[in-house]
Amino acid sequence: MLTRVCEQQDELAAEAGSSLVADPFLFSLALDGSQPMPPDHLTKRVAILKEHLGIAQKSAETIARETKRSGCSASRRRPAQRGAAVPSRSGA
Repeated sequence: MLTRVCEQQDELAAEAGSSLVADPFLFSLALDGSQPMPPDHLTKRVAILKEHLGIAQKSAETIARETKRSGCSASRRRPAQRGAAVPSRSGA
């Protein structure tokens, strides 16, 4: 998955006529990867998504209870692989 993120960064920079800095941030809103993503960016995006789904005012506990009742259990997810190597940018 991280390899794909790196490839997408390269593609987006190329499409914009730019190139990535020598050691780009993995999660960046800057086309050249020179600046890290602001810490509250994902929080704001999740708030927008919750509003769109109509669950903006629900607590995490309520959402978890409803998810459990609906049969969408986290236990069905594939376990995360531990110790996977982070892709090197030098090969890109």
